Amino acid sequence: MVKIYHVHEDAPMSLTRELFMIRTQDHALAVRELWAQGFYTQMAQSDGDSLSMAYRITQNGVDYDSWSMDDIPGLKVMTPCRVRGGRVLGHRSTSVGDILENNQGRWIVASFGFLPLDME
Repeated sequence: MVKIYHVHEDAPMSLTRELFMIRTQDHALAVRELWAQGFYTQMAQSDGDSLSMAYRITQNGVDYDSWSMDDIPGLKVMTPCRVRGGRVLGHRSTSVGDILENNQGRWIVASFGFLPLDME
């Protein structure tokens, strides 16, 4: 199983502006700080243990129009979609700075691949 966490939209800009350049462990400090402060929410849970597959199926417009509004086998949406002006809005795609968790630990979605969160 892979748990998919997205950073909150209201997280401090002083930390979130660092998320777009995550390539090494040094760049991951902002993610660790945001995680420690509780600025992540579990959005979904996927069957299997593949980080790449969990990332792929939570991309809007790739295999599905909206991963959070389509019925996707092996994916359970954990956070309800928002309603604005009477219209249901799907969740954004998983992106750089988000966190995936499998039986091997927590992983930061990086510019290329995944980096261990290493909370110690």
